[in-house]
Amino acid sequence: RHRLLGLLTALWVRTLARLFAGRHADAYGYLTDSMRATVSAAEFAVLADAAGFTLAERRFFWPCCTCLRLVARLT
Repeated sequence: RHRLLGLLTALWVRTLARLFAGRHADAYGYLTDSMRATVSAAEFAVLADAAGFTLAERRFFWPCCTCLRLVARLT
């Protein structure tokens, strides 16, 4: 959602992949594309609501992670 934060996160992920995956770092190249294609937490909450879930809690973990706790609605 925030362009600068997205760029910094992508750089961080690529750096970690190189550090921890060593010569296999190229295998993790999909991570930044995957993160870019992921819907926002707000969009996900709307999709979850349409699927019968209620958003019970939303927490932001700096620098780039949001945790949603969903509860199934009983009908």
